[in-house]
Amino acid sequence: MNFNDFTPADLVGKLVLVKIGSLSNNNSRIAKITKATKTKIEIEGTEDSYNYNGYKRKSNVGRAGWGSTNTIDLISEEKANELRAVWKQNRERKEMQESILTELKNATHEQLTKITKILNP
Repeated sequence: MNFNDFTPADLVGKLVLVKIGSLSNNNSRIAKITKATKTKIEIEGTEDSYNYNGYKRKSNVGRAGWGSTNTIDLISEEKANELRAVWKQNRERKEMQESILTELKNATHEQLTKITKILNP
C-alpha cells in the first residue's frame, strides 16, 4: 500500500507504522491518520506532520538531529494485529526473563544445580 493510492479523505482513519529512531535505538508504534491534505499527513499522538513519501516534514536541525529518522508506513489491519501480537509476546518474554533472573539471584546451590541439569541434559 502506498499513500498516493488513496485520496486524502480516504487516508483519514488508516493505520500507519511510526518509526522513530537513530543509529543505535529504534522505536515503533501504530497510530491512526487524523488529518490528510494534498500536501501533508497528520497522525494521532503527535504534532508532527509527514509528506506523502512518509517522511517527517520538518526534521531536527543541527547536530541533535544527525542520524535520526522519523518515518511512517501505511499498514493493513492484519499487519497491525501481527505487530501487536509480536510486541505483546516480546513484552511478556522480557517480564518472564526479569522474574527468572530475580529468582535465580536468591536460589540456593542445590536449586541452581537442578536448573543446570534441566537446561543442559
